[in-house]
Amino acid sequence: MGEQGFLTTMKNLVNSRGDELRNELASVGLSESEAAQFEKELDTGKLVIVANK
Repeated sequence: MGEQGFLTTMKNLVNSRGDELRNELASVGLSESEAAQFEKELDTGKLVIVANK
């Protein structure tokens, strides 16, 4: 695998994990915009706790 192939593979892996994360957050009742915002928080190393009343 060449360098470009490796970088593309890593990018796809990160993107698919982001999609999975947003889908999981949406499945607990968050809007798409909320899920995207929490994903950004997680990307910076913060902990996000989602609780249901």
